[in-house]
Amino acid sequence: MATRKGCASSKQSVEFLPEILRKSLEIMGDLALATGAASVDASVSSARHLIKFQRGSVKAGLGLISKVRDYTEKSLHEAVREGKWLPTEGREVIDEWSAMMKSGVDEFSRVTDKSFELLLNYLDRLEKGKPVKVTPKTKPTSATSKKRGSADSPARKAPARRKATPAKKKNQATK
Repeated sequence: MATRKGCASSKQSVEFLPEILRKSLEIMGDLALATGAASVDASVSSARHLIKFQRGSVKAGLGLISKVRDYTEKSLHEAVREGKWLPTEGREVIDEWSAMMKSGVDEFSRVTDKSFELLLNYLDRLEKGKPVKVTPKTKPTSATSKKRGSADSPARKAPARRKATPAKKKNQATK
């Protein structure tokens, strides 16, 4: 009698095993999707912080460049005003250089601000357009539907046969 109960329980466990494996794979898939979504959120958040940090660094650097340019321009204009050694064309060159440097710093500042805004807008679109959680299309109702050759599982193909080489064809023909 003990043998019959042991056989019956082993048959039940064998039938129950595919269901356990299917549920385990389903849970692992859900965990993988959740982990992937958390990773995307963390990546976007890190990118946003990095972009904001870089934006602040660039603005601080441009502020320093502007201060140095202002100081240099002021010093140069004082030297030109006090000294009579520089011709009029030289003063025009200095004024042109000063205007060019000011417009260059202003333009660079405008372009970098616009670029950082575009990057932040891109990250906003990434966050809003999060992919929807993917769920399995159909679930098998029983372990028997997973048998080889059923409609749910693809049938295995027979291995391709090689063609005989000409030397083998001659040997086979002479036999």
